[in-house]
Amino acid sequence: MEGDGLGIHDGRTVAIAGAFPGERVEARVEYVSRHHPRAGAKLLRVLQPHPERTASPCPDDVSNGGRCTGCPLGTLALAGQHAVKTELLREVFGLEIPTIGAGESWGYRCSSKRIAFRHGPRVALGSYVRGSHHAADM
Repeated sequence: MEGDGLGIHDGRTVAIAGAFPGERVEARVEYVSRHHPRAGAKLLRVLQPHPERTASPCPDDVSNGGRCTGCPLGTLALAGQHAVKTELLREVFGLEIPTIGAGESWGYRCSSKRIAFRHGPRVALGSYVRGSHHAADM
């Protein structure tokens, strides 16, 4: 659930990719776990945005009409990304980290997982669309 906004609906934790802490959103539940009190939803509309929400600089990001879901915090300004990551480390691991990353907005990303796949007559590089085995061309 890293990078997902979380909400509660009918006693289940609902993970919403693209939603951030403190936001109010409209989402559609797309799957419900049969074994755990959780579900996943697709973000339809942001009703009350996070104060750091901004446009993603990546043309392949889903918020720009692409298929890539690889940078879940990409639509937050750098300060917002650092705040969300700092809070996640505190809540999940109990770590108190004063500063995350440094430098330019996208400069702190040090690694990524890429896959090679057939895209028509050519081979392309990309990543999996979150929660699937569908390729997103980079």
